[in-house]
Amino acid sequence: MLVDGLDRFKYRFRWLRIPVFTVECLQRALKEYRITLDLGLSRVACRVSEKCLYVNELCIDVSSIGNLRDNRAIYMLENGVFKPIAFWGGEHFYKLISVKYDAAPTLEIDGIHMHRVSGISPWNDAKLKVYHLMLRKGMNVLDIGTGLGYTAIWCRRMGAIVYTVEKDQWVLKIASFNPWSRFLDDPNINIILSDAYDLVGMLPDLSFHRILHDPPRFSLAGELYSLEFYKKLYRLLKPGGLLLHYTGKPGMIQGRRLVGGVAKRLREAGFENIEWIDKVQGFRCLKS
Repeated sequence: MLVDGLDRFKYRFRWLRIPVFTVECLQRALKEYRITLDLGLSRVACRVSEKCLYVNELCIDVSSIGNLRDNRAIYMLENGVFKPIAFWGGEHFYKLISVKYDAAPTLEIDGIHMHRVSGISPWNDAKLKVYHLMLRKGMNVLDIGTGLGYTAIWCRRMGAIVYTVEKDQWVLKIASFNPWSRFLDDPNINIILSDAYDLVGMLPDLSFHRILHDPPRFSLAGELYSLEFYKKLYRLLKPGGLLLHYTGKPGMIQGRRLVGGVAKRLREAGFENIEWIDKVQGFRCLKS
């Protein structure tokens, strides 16, 4: 059952189940006789004969592989032609980006990464954040900023009942092309299509055991770093509940100001034991 007030915002996620490719994956298939059609989640046999790469029911023109110039892109086949998974949605440009040919991708919006990709993969970064939430089976978790769904998926793998909030329908659309987002199709992961700032004000007190707050950068969503918003999150947590708030590490001077300001506002909102966790580039704090 959904937390009271969320039913009308629920989004039905569907993974499109189409094969996807990277340049490196196709190049390897020509030499290794195996290929991944889902960015490393599985592999199937393939063979090259004359001008075609055969895999399952597909016959891929080998000569077309040499025409693919964007090594970061993730491609799908459309009428036999490779097309990057990228599109304009409203005023923004969305693109799935490969960080490794057999790993979970990141998302770029207007050329800005939506995940950490330096020194850690988006998938492992999500796992690390969820590890520091100290989840137990059956807990209700509010995950703010669904994106491609990685933190929501890891929360579910830890046994939580997940409510994940995303305000941008185009983000959820591009996630439907991503094989690593397939695990969002789970009855215990509730995707809520709504503006988080407005939504949290509508929810009942003491609804969640844990909150994972992973907002866009401050310049794009300053309201999600405000004292007013933190007070709403505090109200939603049960006593003993934890908030994990990713901030990242923007520029040295500006970054110190941002991080210091976040800690100050979290304290003013009522949170205690405010701890900076460098590995996740964010704060964990307690509602006593």
